[in-house]
Amino acid sequence: MMVVKKRGETMIIKGNVQTMKGPVSIASLMEGDMVITAKRIPAKVVCVTKKKVRNGLQFKQNPSLVVKEGTAILTAYGMKEAKAGTVMMHKTSSNVPDELVKISATEGYELVLSSGDTVLVNGYGVEVQHD
Repeated sequence: MMVVKKRGETMIIKGNVQTMKGPVSIASLMEGDMVITAKRIPAKVVCVTKKKVRNGLQFKQNPSLVVKEGTAILTAYGMKEAKAGTVMMHKTSSNVPDELVKISATEGYELVLSSGDTVLVNGYGVEVQHD
């Protein structure tokens, strides 16, 4: 299996990934689960790896979603690296302004899919890896 990395290490620290059976916590996602990409196409989870992190970025309008700083997110202007501050997020049916705030975190999850590189997490597109 060859894993393609894009902008660097992308991690979801907290959030519900959209699957074929509905939203599932990133901590409960397992190899073989079918998730929904930002293009609304199903993709199989190849691997979920838990790793240590020092801190994360939490969305103020979407507080159940936390990503590692630098993780690429789908904004109204395309894929951008997550950084503290205000960003115009691309949501499923519209664009919404949101603010990313630094918070403490101890672990995050790298997600590898069979295809696609952006998964829906709490309604936002978050970049993941694919094999």
